Amino acid sequence: MAIGNIASKCQRKKKVSSDEKLIGEMNLEEKLDVIQEYICDQIDIHDMASELSRTARSNEGSSRRRGRVHFSE
Repeated sequence: MAIGNIASKCQRKKKVSSDEKLIGEMNLEEKLDVIQEYICDQIDIHDMASELSRTARSNEGSSRRRGRVHFSE
């Protein structure tokens, strides 16, 4: 029952096409596949956001270094 509840929450968070089975019609393996797909999607989103953040920080750092003015006497 707990796996069914988790699978239902995972399925609700994504758009369900009309040809997909409802959670109540799935066997245990299919429910676990729904959960796995949702978790993999979340990991992919996290990885993309991390990469974007890393890229933005490295670009910000390089522009800061170029923008500095050093005075010498």
